[in-house]
Amino acid sequence: MNPPRVSVLIAAYNCAAYVSEAIDSVLAQTMADLELILVDDGSTDQSPEIMARYAAQDARVIVYRQENQGIGGATNQALQLARAPYVAILDSDDAMEPERLALQADYLDRHADIAAVGSQWFTMNTQGEILGIDRQPADPEVLSTLMFAYFVLHHPTIMARKEVMLACGSYDTTVKQGCMDYGIFSKLLLAGHRMTNLPYLLTR
Repeated sequence: MNPPRVSVLIAAYNCAAYVSEAIDSVLAQTMADLELILVDDGSTDQSPEIMARYAAQDARVIVYRQENQGIGGATNQALQLARAPYVAILDSDDAMEPERLALQADYLDRHADIAAVGSQWFTMNTQGEILGIDRQPADPEVLSTLMFAYFVLHHPTIMARKEVMLACGSYDTTVKQGCMDYGIFSKLLLAGHRMTNLPYLLTR
């Protein structure tokens, strides 16, 4: 079987209240050539049952259950399971706009010098109401300049080249909460890779 164009990675832990919306937003993408890898990081709520129902209904959904390792360990496991050349990150309490994967994959196809691409994003509350917009630089040079002083990439918005992520050592598993994404972004930049954001609002 041919690999999909994009693997979407979701690290899930006790996210029963939100994970259905996250999954639905992936399966509603305008680009259908994808797989969704859900790593259940030892959830104790109804998350495993919810994810299992989706896997039973759609062959593109893969669920992997493990003992709790934190978000870094769960994301590394998802990265290892991914079959596509591009991996897109989404948190279990976020959602994608329908055209996100198509736009980011097309961008990476056209820009071989870019290792990872994020987007602008909506902020929302726990009821799913949009509160505002967070905008970040859409120029690789500006992003590289600001990265070590400011938060200019949002992890759940990025699509990256899988082999580049693996070559840079993946995610720090000692960080149980917080900014493990900042660590891998820094490693990518220090290794000479370029990253940017699309100017579009693609994640909320």
